[in-house]
Amino acid sequence: MAIGKILSDVLKERNTTVTDLARNINVAPTTIYSIIERDNMKIDISVLIKICKSLDVNIEMFYKDYLDNNDSDKTESEIMFKYDQLNDDGKAKLNERLDELLELPKYRK
Repeated sequence: MAIGKILSDVLKERNTTVTDLARNINVAPTTIYSIIERDNMKIDISVLIKICKSLDVNIEMFYKDYLDNNDSDKTESEIMFKYDQLNDDGKAKLNERLDELLELPKYRK
């Protein structure tokens, strides 16, 4: 289940409308409708955090199915989640560190 479907279900459970949620987190209702309609796994993290705080749900709820696929997928998801939080400088530093690790046979497959 993707984020839009989960969000729609949570709104129904909480008896909350898209308009109410949008007003609470200070975004346009069209943003929330778009998240629900697209129903994929991509969403602006800052908006998702606001949604979670407003609805009092854990962010993992939206990624649970994706993270539960298997341990490898879970690790990759966690890495991507962290990577997406980095700014351009942080991403550049991370890539430098990855290159350093890849030069060491001890860390290669």
